Formats: sequence, structure tokens, C-alpha cells
Amino acid sequence: MPQEIVRMREKYGTVQQFLATFPPAMQTVAAREWVRAYTGTAPTLGVVVAGYGEPVAIV
Repeated sequence: MPQEIVRMREKYGTVQQFLATFPPAMQTVAAREWVRAYTGTAPTLGVVVAGYGEPVAIV
């Protein structure tokens, strides 16, 4: 398993814990904070898909 996925799961836990940290409503906040969206520490959508599955990334 790629190291990025391992680190994401260690940091954010289960799918339910991940979605509690990054709920769909947070997308609006992220869109307003575009610099943080590009330079922050949140996992990329590719890592989310690989680690938790596509349905989680498109919630």
C-alpha cells in the first residue's frame, strides 16, 4: 500500500472519521480558501479514492 494512503488512514482513521473531518459542506469553505486548498495538508482526491474508494471522494 502506498505510503500516502497509510499516512492518510493513520491521520484520519476510518471512512466515517474522515467524513466527519471533511464533511461535504466543507467544500464551500475550501473553495473560498483556495491557497490553503492547494498548499494545505489535506489528502488529494487521488489519495482519497485510492484509500477510501471513489464514492467517498464524490460525496
